[in-house]
Amino acid sequence: MIHCAIRSLRVPYGFTLCNRFLSPVLPQTRLLSDTVHKSKLLQLYSTTRQLRKPLVSPKWSTTSRITATSSLQLAHCRLFHTSQPRKAIPPLVWLILRPFANLAAVLFGRIFRKAWKKLPQEKRDKIILRLKRNRSKVLGAAGALTFGIFLYVLAHLEEAPYSKRKRFILFSRQDMRNLCEQAEQEILSTSASKVLPHRHPLSKTIVRVMAQIMESNHQAIIDSGVTSWNIYVLDEPEISNAMVLPNGTVFVFSGIADTCSSDDQLGAILAHEVAHVLLNHQAETLSKEHLSSFIFLFIITAIWAVLPDFAAFLSHIFASQTSQIFISLPFSRLMESEADAVGLNLAAKACLDVREASVFWAKMALREELGCEEAPMEILSSHPSHESRQKAIDELIPDALKLRESCKCKKLSPADPRMKFGLHKLRLKEAESKGCLSCKSIFSHYDI
Repeated sequence: MIHCAIRSLRVPYGFTLCNRFLSPVLPQTRLLSDTVHKSKLLQLYSTTRQLRKPLVSPKWSTTSRITATSSLQLAHCRLFHTSQPRKAIPPLVWLILRPFANLAAVLFGRIFRKAWKKLPQEKRDKIILRLKRNRSKVLGAAGALTFGIFLYVLAHLEEAPYSKRKRFILFSRQDMRNLCEQAEQEILSTSASKVLPHRHPLSKTIVRVMAQIMESNHQAIIDSGVTSWNIYVLDEPEISNAMVLPNGTVFVFSGIADTCSSDDQLGAILAHEVAHVLLNHQAETLSKEHLSSFIFLFIITAIWAVLPDFAAFLSHIFASQTSQIFISLPFSRLMESEADAVGLNLAAKACLDVREASVFWAKMALREELGCEEAPMEILSSHPSHESRQKAIDELIPDALKLRESCKCKKLSPADPRMKFGLHKLRLKEAESKGCLSCKSIFSHYDI
């Protein structure tokens, strides 16, 4: 595994030395991470499936502060101002207490049901009658609670970059970067022996492609507020994917070298991961879970207050799974599709061949089609199917090619790589019919 720290050099008087500019150093804040946040980030690590030259002259590479074996400079050319900071303590407290809150909701509902059953029928009738007489007050209290939640959501709505959709955000970008620092260290502590040296060919390729994306999209990088981008290449051949943390730490698994047959395909994957950071998807996901789990507490309490234990247990599981299938998973697929679209534009600005992004997902879809990989049901997956992603990207490619052309990039080969892979796909299916197909040949280099 290699750690390439894309970090700017700190100099006296509170300035950051860039390759072209001096800018004030961003203030460093501290926010204690909690087990819920870390578990989400570590879960992303454990379940994952899937710079040109340095941006400064070589003399700065020798004086730059580095945290490991290699350093690159990334220009940050102005002080990044976030929107009015939100207090993160309430959501943090809630996320810490969430597991206990769920248990408390179950116990409260169960205790209420048992206590209600122990009451004499006459007393129960009196309570029901009193509630009916004070129906307006009860409905008013429920309405006030609903209105309060509505105002709470409204106060935390913001416009997503690129797509301009309205979304619920509780955590600032700086909060998220601070929250994932400890999770990053825990990931590295378990994978320290798998760090590839910076002279490894794969490491050099990843750094070069990543730098190309960063340099070509420097304004978007600056606007994201991420002050450093750290790249770790992990020697795990069985995992062909990359992942990113909100603080700009990118983990690339060496298995990606077997699935990406060109730098353009690798760039499409890396651009997708960068897009997650630019879109602040991690904060949006945690914010959504914060709100939905709070609302779910009322449902849990009602279930255990009304139904017998066994029926309540089954209903609890059913409600949880229903929420997962119809709310959480579609939301996750939306995040992935949005990152695909934005990542394609980042790749286009970096003068990569965006058509190769379609080829990559076509290869992944073919792997499932030929039985080399199990194809999960899309409705039960946190990611769109490979075929769906390929089709969506194909629809976006014409606009991406226009964007690429507007950036005065070198003209692409008239031979469309999608057509080439289509012919390669026919050969692979023919080999399958003859019983001589090797799954590795799907990702092998081909010359048609």
